[in-house]
Amino acid sequence: EQGDGNLRLTLANFLGNAYGTPVSPQNLFITNGISNALDLICTLFTQAGDTIFVEEPSYFLALHIFIDHKLNIVSIDTDEDGLVIEALEAQLAKQSPKFLYIIPTFQNPSGLTLNQERRERLITLAKKRDFMVVTDEVYHFLNYTQQPPQTFAAYTDHPNVISLGSFSKILAPGLRLGWVQAHSELILKFAGGGLVDS
Repeated sequence: EQGDGNLRLTLANFLGNAYGTPVSPQNLFITNGISNALDLICTLFTQAGDTIFVEEPSYFLALHIFIDHKLNIVSIDTDEDGLVIEALEAQLAKQSPKFLYIIPTFQNPSGLTLNQERRERLITLAKKRDFMVVTDEVYHFLNYTQQPPQTFAAYTDHPNVISLGSFSKILAPGLRLGWVQAHSELILKFAGGGLVDS
């Protein structure tokens, strides 16, 4: 199921106010946290042996999920401004990933934030080379001294971008409740997962 309608409506209003751009409840899918969202993404969009890209370093629990799905994981270099786009382009010249998984804001474990110029270059590359950008934006609201760049959720009008969020970092650590924000075509795939047409 996509998730309780009232919850998605309230969440859409919250996100819209926080991001400064409208969010539709139809573009939200409720999950059991980020881990569940990543597992669903791997199940729906990859097969064993497929290649995915991740930042170096990356979140260790996410890597465990990718390993469980028997994916070929390729690490992309980062610097003080986050993912190095030139390093990504070099890998794209060699292979085609199903998706790139990144934590663009206050990255775990490095604490780095991908700057706005690189975010835009990344979106352009994803459209040109037709791979998905899976953005774990669980830390986006945890800013104290700096305003983060525009959230990747603002780019989910295109089916190449998936933004993930969770209440575990902004409400209660043990609350295993999160969301996927994506293009309506992708949300339909999430909602149809596990169903067989009769």
